[in-house]
Amino acid sequence: MKWILKVGIFFFFSTFSWAGETVRLTTGEFAPFTSKSLKYNGVISRIVTEAFALEGIEVEYGWYPWKRAMALVKSGEWDGSSYWKITPERKKDFYFSDVLTQSDYAFFHRVDQSFNWEILEDLKNISVGGTIGYFYQAVFEQSKLDVQWVTTDEANLKKLLLGRIDVFPANIDSTYYVLQKNFSVDEIKSIKYHKRPLSTAPSSLIFSKKIKRNERLIRLFNKGLKQLKDSGKYDRYFEESRNGDYSLP
Repeated sequence: MKWILKVGIFFFFSTFSWAGETVRLTTGEFAPFTSKSLKYNGVISRIVTEAFALEGIEVEYGWYPWKRAMALVKSGEWDGSSYWKITPERKKDFYFSDVLTQSDYAFFHRVDQSFNWEILEDLKNISVGGTIGYFYQAVFEQSKLDVQWVTTDEANLKKLLLGRIDVFPANIDSTYYVLQKNFSVDEIKSIKYHKRPLSTAPSSLIFSKKIKRNERLIRLFNKGLKQLKDSGKYDRYFEESRNGDYSLP
């Protein structure tokens, strides 16, 4: 009987949260997913906040440059971070939640320009734009492509519209956010992306392995995330974001 009681107590505390519990997450600027300048702090932040709220947990966000955001979690100073591509290397230091979203990168080009590709070698005879610091930089630098590097996707879009580059790779959702914010309707209509993705990778919350309660927090978050997906709210929030509904006045 005592053994049954102990198991019951363990199950209760390993499954449910304590009243007033808070999880501390670092994050950075990557609109429309995470941004202080958007309603709900972006669509991913909204999903993360509501998934935890369904399990009675509040979220405190700390905004940092992305490299610093990860370092603070790795050291155990913050509980976790929203959100990161899942890699085997990162699994050494972090727990990963269930998948939050697929991060899809594709090549953008002008509508009036015929463009197709199968492998990177197909890009050798055209001018490629690149944004410094993205995951593809090392690969492009080794591929002997004609790459013009700039510091922002917005700068690449301007060069694309002016015909100074032929293509450039970018996250599909974040690029349309930049287009809606900074370019005219006619300019937006003159650009499209190739259906073959350069990269598609699952991204999740990461949690520090140095904090004991984090395995329980992952279970609770995953439970809340599933509820959002099953209810249809998850898909609706992304649709609202793509329609520009998260812009602040």
